[in-house]
Amino acid sequence: MYTIMKSIIKITTISVLAVLACVGCTDAFEEVNWPYGGVTEEELDRDNVRQGSMIPAMELLIVPMDDNAHFQHCESLVGDVAGRMLMSNAGGAPGQKWTGDFSRFSYDHTGWYDNPFNYTMGFYTSYINSLKFVQTGVTEDGSGNTVFEYDKSNAIYAIIRILRVAVMHRLADMYGPIPFSQIKPEDLNLYIPYDDDNTVYINEDVAHQGLLPMLSEAIADLKNCLLTNREGMMNIANFDRIYEGDYIQWVKYANSLMLRLAMRISNREPALARRYAEEAIKPFEVQSGNQTETIACGVIDNNTDNAVMHMQIGHMSKITSKLYSIAYGYIDTFAAADMVCYLQGYNDPRIEKYFNTVEIENADGSKTSIYNGLRAGTTIGQSDIQTKFSKPKVDVYDDYPLLTAAEVAFLRAEGMLKGWEMGGSAESFYNEGVRLSFEQWGASGYATYIEGETAPAKYEDVVTNNREDADAPSDITVKWANDGKELQRIITQKYLALYPLGHEAWCDYRRTGYPDILPVYQNTISTTLKVISRLPLPHTEETQNADNFLEAQSMLSGPDDMKTKIWWAKQD
Repeated sequence: MYTIMKSIIKITTISVLAVLACVGCTDAFEEVNWPYGGVTEEELDRDNVRQGSMIPAMELLIVPMDDNAHFQHCESLVGDVAGRMLMSNAGGAPGQKWTGDFSRFSYDHTGWYDNPFNYTMGFYTSYINSLKFVQTGVTEDGSGNTVFEYDKSNAIYAIIRILRVAVMHRLADMYGPIPFSQIKPEDLNLYIPYDDDNTVYINEDVAHQGLLPMLSEAIADLKNCLLTNREGMMNIANFDRIYEGDYIQWVKYANSLMLRLAMRISNREPALARRYAEEAIKPFEVQSGNQTETIACGVIDNNTDNAVMHMQIGHMSKITSKLYSIAYGYIDTFAAADMVCYLQGYNDPRIEKYFNTVEIENADGSKTSIYNGLRAGTTIGQSDIQTKFSKPKVDVYDDYPLLTAAEVAFLRAEGMLKGWEMGGSAESFYNEGVRLSFEQWGASGYATYIEGETAPAKYEDVVTNNREDADAPSDITVKWANDGKELQRIITQKYLALYPLGHEAWCDYRRTGYPDILPVYQNTISTTLKVISRLPLPHTEETQNADNFLEAQSMLSGPDDMKTKIWWAKQD
């Protein structure tokens, strides 16, 4: 991790220079070579560069868009595959690219489970540097422990805590135990004790807050800034790739994130989950900038408020979509067979928004254009995989969704099933989730689709003469019914609407057992599981943080492998 941390520091330095070039004055940049000279203290404070420059570096690690390898190892090879949304090149059978892959509970090398941890922990370079800008003092508590004090009237303090939750909940979702509460703002020593995953999520100790308490407090602080000093809040429009500095939208995103995480823990802490979920949707109103209207700040409930990572926005430099890079540069991500079975069976118009077709040669020599998905555990060789399976329909600078109105609607639908006060009915939120997804993707035909009573399609292997054929993954239909299958119906449509965010689909599957998915065609271990439950703790920690690594292993409910379930997962 030390080498990676040094690289992150270099990247952060470069990003400060890039921001200065974009948003500052240009008459004093003949010699910019900071930190060795060129950038003055005055220039760092100009246009809020000193504090603002750290924000994009943190945002770009939610779903990593800072580097192709980061995205590949943190999303494409893990969540996309385990969420049965997209499949990577396969591994483990003759003629395949890798020696193993996570769809069959194996991997090509230990970097596959080291890298997501090491890359994500690099977040703390920018985070701790940002904390220094909002620190107001240092005291000691009654036990002699150092206590850092921060300026809660500075909205940046709220934003960076929201970003920490947005990034680190994904890390905990992958591994279970992670280093979290022992991160110290005075240094970058990350070889520290781990917290078990329930502590990471719910610990309410003020000095060692978990994800949900931290998020709740950050939201309260940001709301207070909006109520008491909206006109004086720092302008971060030139640094914020998600909302261009719109703090009201940040409140909606943070509340929606809290609803997501509340649902995550609902199997294990139902009362606490309900408290946070109902807090998330609680109405909050603030005056608009000209004081002529009142703006409601709840959760994301329309597509204009979606949390999206913009590849090109404002004055910031363009960033190539990493999904595009993996699909068309690496040629290493393809439509999952499960997803295609659902979309085709439902005659879902979103299929043409999600994937490209491929041409398959028929027995008579003619060619047919089809949507073709790749099965988990396939034995098909690399050459055929890369030429005969559908790739994501994505362009170079396409935005990447982080949390959308459709996801929120489905969360509220599930909350209604649990008896939570979500402000509607399960059916109405379910229908709204589908409608919002259609609107988000510019798909037509919602009115017909929502009444659909067709089932998902069976899987037909047109590449190897039907060797890998499979029955349809499910018989669940689209049209709402009070038939005891309400949860399955909600999660199935949520799965289709989450595209391309495979990580969230993986979390839902582990938490609910839905959607129904195809069995692994060829598995390398004896298990009835269809997807990995987690990643093993990183090998690099075993050698560089040995004592804490062993303690973290003892926090698991079973062996440190891909089968042991994490704390919030469905246990039966």
